[in-house]
Amino acid sequence: MSTPFKAVLVKAQLNFAILAAILIIAVLGKFTNPDLSNSIFITADQLVSDLYLVFIAITLGAFVPNFKLVAFG
Repeated sequence: MSTPFKAVLVKAQLNFAILAAILIIAVLGKFTNPDLSNSIFITADQLVSDLYLVFIAITLGAFVPNFKLVAFG
């Protein structure tokens, strides 16, 4: 294994651990209580969608000095 690739894998250990935890929750939820696990993932998806809207609003507010004119136009 090359050194840069190994360095990336070492730095991404926390990301892999979180991904593994999400996959375990999804698999266990599928067998124990599918309705609850589906509602959890739907709620998380809606939160991410709302977060995109917040970032867009912050970006427009920070970089467009005449935001009222842009919104009116």
